[in-house]
Amino acid sequence: MASYYLQKMSIFRSSKTAASADDTTLPSPGVLVPPPPKEPDVEDLGSAERGALASLIEATAPALDRATASHPTDDMLRCVATSTLYRDTLLLCYLRDALGSISTAATALSATLAWRAKHHVTRIPATAVDAPDATFPGYILGPACDDLSPGGGGVLVYTACAQFDRRTVRRAAFVDGVIATLEAMLYRDPPAAAPSTAAVPAGRRDHPAHCGRYARRFTAIMDFTGWSAMRNVDLPTVKGALTLFFAHYPERHGRVYLVNYPVSVYAVYRMIAPLLSERVIRQIRWVPTTGEGAVPVLRREVGASRLPRWLGGDAEEPVPVGVDPATLAAFQVRPLGAAGAPVGAPVG
Repeated sequence: MASYYLQKMSIFRSSKTAASADDTTLPSPGVLVPPPPKEPDVEDLGSAERGALASLIEATAPALDRATASHPTDDMLRCVATSTLYRDTLLLCYLRDALGSISTAATALSATLAWRAKHHVTRIPATAVDAPDATFPGYILGPACDDLSPGGGGVLVYTACAQFDRRTVRRAAFVDGVIATLEAMLYRDPPAAAPSTAAVPAGRRDHPAHCGRYARRFTAIMDFTGWSAMRNVDLPTVKGALTLFFAHYPERHGRVYLVNYPVSVYAVYRMIAPLLSERVIRQIRWVPTTGEGAVPVLRREVGASRLPRWLGGDAEEPVPVGVDPATLAAFQVRPLGAAGAPVGAPVG
């Protein structure tokens, strides 16, 4: 208990102290930081990056072959073995995360292969996100919200940040929820009743019928409605999950939109910022809490056709089970039906 209050005191002290030299690299809430220049997907690489990727493919082939032989049911390895497009996409993520260093990328991939084998990642069930002691706040939205085309925004994820509860969370359960969500987006078979409908443009190599929704990346909307630094922050848990994500799922994030946040969020952000690369920081979009509000920004930047109606968009996507419709008032939608389906068009 004492350590908890010391942690909280450090958070609020950091929010009141003058910015250090290191803080100058962090954006202020509400300030638009341009995202990194758009990079080509694996089908459209320039000659230099294509050559580097070919070298990485050659360098990692023995390790991937050994891992596939030892763990043929591993979802990631199954995808890689089935599709050269998926293999190339995966390795390109490691190459870019390593800033073009082939040896660094190969070492990082080897670490991921060892981690997946040690922790039996494929055995973590999809239901891990529903464990009460995970208090997991993330929801993968339906196919209507996907943009799986090359260069697109990928899968759309909504995070109800106030659902994370430091009083009841068990760190291992939370991490399992993070892993289950990422595996579902990237590698695992989609539900038979709701296969991905994303079309592959003419001339592209077909992606495998399995391998999840074949997300190259995801766009996240982090909603802080009802969030409290005293109730919804556990720094060791969050830092551990972020470290795992950046190590074993590199370069999978697209834009991350922070909406409806109180000023205390920035103090927490400053404490996790050392874990974030410049590339990650430039993907974070602090949507101003004043002015036009979140809905116009999300409709414009995420896309109205991709945004659920309950977040102010046009996509017919039910409110996920577990999300309290009462918390969605900030998105200016009309009342929701009893089954969680939106009623009427978004206001504004």
